[in-house]
Amino acid sequence: VAGRWRGGERLVEAPLLKNTLQGGERMVMVDNEGKSAKSLFQPVDYFPGATLMDVQLFTGRTHQIRVHATHEHHPIAGDPKYGDKTFNQALKKAGFKRMYLHAYRLAFKLANTSYNVTAPLDDEWAQLIQHLKS
Repeated sequence: VAGRWRGGERLVEAPLLKNTLQGGERMVMVDNEGKSAKSLFQPVDYFPGATLMDVQLFTGRTHQIRVHATHEHHPIAGDPKYGDKTFNQALKKAGFKRMYLHAYRLAFKLANTSYNVTAPLDDEWAQLIQHLKS
């Protein structure tokens, strides 16, 4: 996420309202009229101007992580819809042109069978982390 996350682990419980039009584009926004949404943000590593986060979802709302991160003033790196334009432009200038949101673990239970699927970060993530450290 953009910026240095302060205060450690944080539970974000902010209701999300879907399909709000903003400049002709459909957006999700924090709104008391929305559906309940709950996310646990945990800092993993800190860099100058950015923080690597682990986010656990307790609900599954559209754009939940993206909107909750922005609501906490730390938008997802490279997010074209809810992100920080200045931060994203700096990433693009350094060659990083996508959104940096990755589901590295998915765990669920189906018909009394538990599943735990993991997907490691790709090489571009490693390059981004090296870039952020410098």
